[in-house]
Amino acid sequence: MFGNALLITKYFIFISFIRLFFDENDLFVCKCLFCSVIIDVVVLLGYLNKAKIIVMEKSSRKYLVQLSFEEIRLPPFEDILVLGKKSPQGKIGLSRSFELMVPNEFEVFELEHNVIEAVFINKRLLKKMDKDRIIAFLDKKVFPFVSECEILRVDFKIKILYDTIEEEM
Repeated sequence: MFGNALLITKYFIFISFIRLFFDENDLFVCKCLFCSVIIDVVVLLGYLNKAKIIVMEKSSRKYLVQLSFEEIRLPPFEDILVLGKKSPQGKIGLSRSFELMVPNEFEVFELEHNVIEAVFINKRLLKKMDKDRIIAFLDKKVFPFVSECEILRVDFKIKILYDTIEEEM
């Protein structure tokens, strides 16, 4: 028991020594060292007396942030936009927006369809395939999944392949 008192006395002499040699600018360091020494003494006494001591720390907030980003292009689609009859944006408003953002890049086709009002097709696709063939393909593969109230972006890639090319020279 006498050894414990000696150890505690050494800690308090150490704390007094710190206070003598640290000025007010180092007050934060002094407080941190003081708290560390007090926690050591309390833990030491707790182990020696076989008592359970819980040291409370200030609760701190933790933030978990997940971040991702990518480049976008305007308009936010490149190939085809399918416009439902009751979509929030109308055909005329979207046409004007596209003309401001990307002039002469899309062509608008009004459709006689029970769900679809119009289809915006990029002109570079129309150079590779005619509009009737594109719209027929969309009618079979895309239009059955479109509701009246939505605007659907369609990625439509065309790849032209030739099997054999024979030319006379």
